[in-house]
Amino acid sequence: MNTTQLIRNTLVFFAGLLFSSIIWAHGGAKGTDTDQCKFELEPGHWIHYTAYQPTQFPAEEFCGKLPSTDTKTLLVFDYQDNRYRDMTVEFEVTKEPEGTRVFFPSCC
Repeated sequence: MNTTQLIRNTLVFFAGLLFSSIIWAHGGAKGTDTDQCKFELEPGHWIHYTAYQPTQFPAEEFCGKLPSTDTKTLLVFDYQDNRYRDMTVEFEVTKEPEGTRVFFPSCC
């Protein structure tokens, strides 16, 4: 390998690292957060949610519309505040825009 090829390969490698970190970023700095997979429970207290459909889309994450409603769906809720860590949380899943209740676990 000559010097020109070595320099070119090194530049391609570092460009790949740069762009891969931009592509995989999942949020932003304070005031510029663009994470669409979270909502505010109350001022300053956030929950991040992700849906997975491993049977049909094994390597994808969803947080808005699901591509399929007739497959197993895993919902993950990440409370981004220690305040909620030991609390019992109740939630329901609804189909929008109708508001039809799809899932509602009985509490405790």
